[in-house]
Amino acid sequence: MTSVLTLTVASGPVSVPEPDVDAPDTHVWHAPDGRPIAYFHPVGGSYWASLPGIGSYRVEPDGAVLAVPEPKASYALVLDAYRRTVLPQALQFFGREVLHASAVVGSNGIVGFCAYSQTGKSTLAFALAERGYRPWADDALAFETGAEASEALALPFAVRLRPESQEYFAVEPLPPETEPQNGTVITVGAERHPIAALCVLTRSTEDEPSTIEPLEASEAVTALLPHAYWSTLADEPRKARMVQTYLELANTISTYAITISPVLDRLPALLDELERTVLAPGQSG
Repeated sequence: MTSVLTLTVASGPVSVPEPDVDAPDTHVWHAPDGRPIAYFHPVGGSYWASLPGIGSYRVEPDGAVLAVPEPKASYALVLDAYRRTVLPQALQFFGREVLHASAVVGSNGIVGFCAYSQTGKSTLAFALAERGYRPWADDALAFETGAEASEALALPFAVRLRPESQEYFAVEPLPPETEPQNGTVITVGAERHPIAALCVLTRSTEDEPSTIEPLEASEAVTALLPHAYWSTLADEPRKARMVQTYLELANTISTYAITISPVLDRLPALLDELERTVLAPGQSG
């Protein structure tokens, strides 16, 4: 299984294949308004990701990744899309599993927060980091399962908070990365930690309090799968392996359903409860 990926930014013209949206092995992501924002499709032995307005990425079986930016796309945008979108999909293509989640290191292992975009997973992980917990992931949590434990695999990431969260925490946006670092190597799994718990987040209304409820293993699989990255569901054996991996994951960790209030002033109370019931009292990671 490929564990090393090397990113290079194209310096000259590259022929980019058009995705066939009607092909069963083409995976399309859509924005909330229905616009297609990403296409993922195999071409021969390679795997392509095409992101309108950003560029296209060719992933080879040996782990070589070529980014082909669109003319007006900044390097910072190309790199951010690689980390947040292309890398998780590439890992799934190589047989690993990845959750759409942020995470921190707790006293008993990794605690991840799975959610759809703009639910609050990055905000929650950042708030815990402010309390001393080591940040582990933002948007993509890669993992492997075993007979007795599941492990999270370290991936490069940069925390991206929504403007209202930046204002709440009084932090500035990260400065953009401006110089391509061709040949940058990512070794997946060079650092790993056991997963202690995963939390599946949903938004409550402003009138409802935040809640934390444990899930049974059978409930956990159903709750986690909608937040899984996947490259294609047309490959039945690959789909079966993915479901089996999530069954193994659910049997080796604790899983919780959390409703999170959109009112940021209520966040400290939820953090207190998370530390008591999920992250475990005592030292942070």
